[in-house]
Amino acid sequence: MSKRESQYKPLLLTTTIRNPERLRNFLLVLKAFDGKILTNAVCEIVEGELIRRGLYIPTRGVTAEIKEKWYNLDLLNDAEVSSLIELNPQQHKEAGFDYGWPSRFDTHYKLGMWFGFVYYEIGEKVEFSELGNLYVQQTEINDESFFANDEQQIFLNAFARYHRRNPFQRVLNHNRPLILLLGVLEELAKDSDWGSVGLARHELPFLIVWKNNDAKELANFIVEFRKKWAYTPSSEVVFDTCEQIQGGWNKAEKMSTITKDLPDEVLRKFRLTGLISIRGGGRFISLNSDLKSISDYLLKNYTELKTFATEREYFDYAAVVDPFLIQQGIA
Repeated sequence: MSKRESQYKPLLLTTTIRNPERLRNFLLVLKAFDGKILTNAVCEIVEGELIRRGLYIPTRGVTAEIKEKWYNLDLLNDAEVSSLIELNPQQHKEAGFDYGWPSRFDTHYKLGMWFGFVYYEIGEKVEFSELGNLYVQQTEINDESFFANDEQQIFLNAFARYHRRNPFQRVLNHNRPLILLLGVLEELAKDSDWGSVGLARHELPFLIVWKNNDAKELANFIVEFRKKWAYTPSSEVVFDTCEQIQGGWNKAEKMSTITKDLPDEVLRKFRLTGLISIRGGGRFISLNSDLKSISDYLLKNYTELKTFATEREYFDYAAVVDPFLIQQGIA
């Protein structure tokens, strides 16, 4: 079966794993299979281990006793895990993975591959990168010893290298989202009339659908939008403007998805880097001024766009550790 044609799409950083604690815990489960051949059976075993720890909670067959175990961070026994696997067949299909639990496995771990933490494909060895090993080193599931500063360094490295146009996601949008945001904030700051507040939260959807990596063009677009609508446009206006930028939706999109859900998800992950601050009662996004030197470094070294022929080529790029960001960036 041929792969689908690439299209312009809103930025989606997967809603399956919403916060960094869950992502690290998911990777810690998979780490036990590092170096092992990934098969459908292994995918199901990994999913069972996620269920055992309450990291993934299915809907059917969850008894009060099971809920209590998860609440107390106790492990389910083999019989409980097997029962939940059997009672919850997954109505799910991902490219390159069989229908059911193997596809659910890919949904849970694909963000780790996009960010250069772990590479996997059916029939090949699971392979944690140096960056992925740094993320899971010396920690256990639900261990709080992995400090925020360590996490910021990992996600700084991940987002610095992340390209929207990559062989995993197959979209036409060609930018580095975090770098684009930093560039927009820098450009807006130059406008004495309209730029002092940073980026309004309701303007983040424009970045999510933006097609290129031209921060100046996007900043100018935002300024012109403010001249017309100031800082109080309706959700309908923002949604319609995004559709104009996109050039029409490829599928039916909900207004709440474009104006709230995706921006909230993207902002949540951008904030993992420590670079982004929220001001004005949550209405505005700005650069953490204490880390301007890091922003300057990223804009100097990571603005150039690259192209990648294969998933492996992209992963190998995403997995490279920048010693400045990891060792000197924030800690």
